[in-house]
Amino acid sequence: MRFQLDDGSNYLDRLKNKTDSKTVEELLKVSVSLLVQNLKNKRMLNKARTSIPDALEEIRITEISRTLSLREKVVTFLLCLLGFSTAACISLFFFNGFGLTNLSDKAIMALTTATVSQVAALLVIAVKFLFSKNR
Repeated sequence: MRFQLDDGSNYLDRLKNKTDSKTVEELLKVSVSLLVQNLKNKRMLNKARTSIPDALEEIRITEISRTLSLREKVVTFLLCLLGFSTAACISLFFFNGFGLTNLSDKAIMALTTATVSQVAALLVIAVKFLFSKNR
């Protein structure tokens, strides 16, 4: 590696001759600046080594919080849909009781069975989805 001075001459050639003290001073300045730059690079490397795991942990935390938020939204939507479906079923029972609709006994039994099975299935799905062991 050759270090050039401003006037085009080489540091090492001047140092060999030892006739110029300016060369030695400039060489010391260059050496110190290279040393400082090397120390800065080492600090940045050490900082990067410690910040990469921290960044990965922050990404994992963000991903987990987004997943939980999405799960909460899905379960809220499904529960609202189930509530609407159950309210519609109860209103059909109510309308049939007052003679506003004319549903057969088989249709009412099927509607009752479907409503109960919907509630049970949704609760099983929600519990498995929200409280699974592997997530």
